[in-house]
Amino acid sequence: MSKAPALSPQTISVEQFHEALAKYPAILQAVSDQKGGRISNPFHYFPGPGLRCHHVRVHAADISTLRATAKNGQETFADLDKYRYDEIIGPMSKSKPSRTLSLDEVQKLVRWKLRHGKFRPTLMKLVSSNDPSATEDTIGRGVRLFREKKDIASALTVLCELRGIGPATASLLLAVHEPENVIFFGDEVFYWLCCNGKVQSAKYSAKEYVALHGKASEVAGRLGVTMVQIEKVAYVVMKQDEYPGVGVPDKKLRAPKASPTAPIPAETEDKKKQLLHSDKISKSKPRGNSPGTVKRKETSDNEAEDAILRRSKRRRKSNTRR
Repeated sequence: MSKAPALSPQTISVEQFHEALAKYPAILQAVSDQKGGRISNPFHYFPGPGLRCHHVRVHAADISTLRATAKNGQETFADLDKYRYDEIIGPMSKSKPSRTLSLDEVQKLVRWKLRHGKFRPTLMKLVSSNDPSATEDTIGRGVRLFREKKDIASALTVLCELRGIGPATASLLLAVHEPENVIFFGDEVFYWLCCNGKVQSAKYSAKEYVALHGKASEVAGRLGVTMVQIEKVAYVVMKQDEYPGVGVPDKKLRAPKASPTAPIPAETEDKKKQLLHSDKISKSKPRGNSPGTVKRKETSDNEAEDAILRRSKRRRKSNTRR
């Protein structure tokens, strides 16, 4: 049985939510590289024994092997994820209500779904067998029904008229048109919101999705976030144990700053007192010649003058005698 994640959707704070959201690009890139996408960094995290991951250096030969797993021209998981969350949502937003997904766009979204979750080899063949015009018409009806009546179950029923489209894929098509209000029925978001963060089997039924949508709406209302953001945070929460350290900024080691109120060590205090004492002694001594030096100088000068006077007197006496 899988271990429940530390972050619960019932107790996660706004700050914790956005910290997890910020890790999504790095986690996504690590998953994409592992699935055989382009290697953007020679240092990466790959599964080790026991499904744990380790920080290893990927050699040039390994990079070539991983790159070779993706055929020429085939999108990586990271490419498809950018399309799903950044490129297609804009044209499908409420600002252009007449625009609906084409069959080619549906196929690309299904490719993303197959790389994102469990791979089903027959799904793409079924989806591709739909008529392009019928595809756009059916999607348009489902989207309008949700926007007019906010009836998520009825909208899914309409979208499921297309071949190969079940509740999970239908939720993806609807979520692209309504990214702020509709959650995608992905494995990670289902585990996090409906299974207490534990990996459990899902039936991918409309009933399960309605329950998932309700729990996602509660989290969105409590934290003031969108359904797309909840999808990404759920993905990070459920994947981050497989990629420890990914998305965590490096912390530079810095010398701890001394507290202004921290006590001064006794040894330091003694040295400080010695320095202050020696400084006082040096200041108390007069600069230049000391009094003793001045006195000795004055005495020597007087003695020299007396000697000159005595010689002068002797000379005068000798001259007188002559």
